[in-house]
Amino acid sequence: MNPIKQKVERLLNDLLEAAPDNVLNNDLVYNGLDSLKFVHLLISIENEFDIEIPDEFLALDKLSTIDEIVALIERSQVN
Repeated sequence: MNPIKQKVERLLNDLLEAAPDNVLNNDLVYNGLDSLKFVHLLISIENEFDIEIPDEFLALDKLSTIDEIVALIERSQVN
């Protein structure tokens, strides 16, 4: 599995206080992520990966899946 995806899933599990063996659905809202938790997730991602998320992605509809977040992190680390 992609190590970035594993870290994102770990951050989500911590944020959502999910059981460690809980399998996350790719859809973040389905997992129980609301707007406040989304902001906390973005801050955690910026700190964990030492990136700055562009303003245009600071909305849940722009990063609504784990895969979209992973793709953004991968693009940010290349630049």
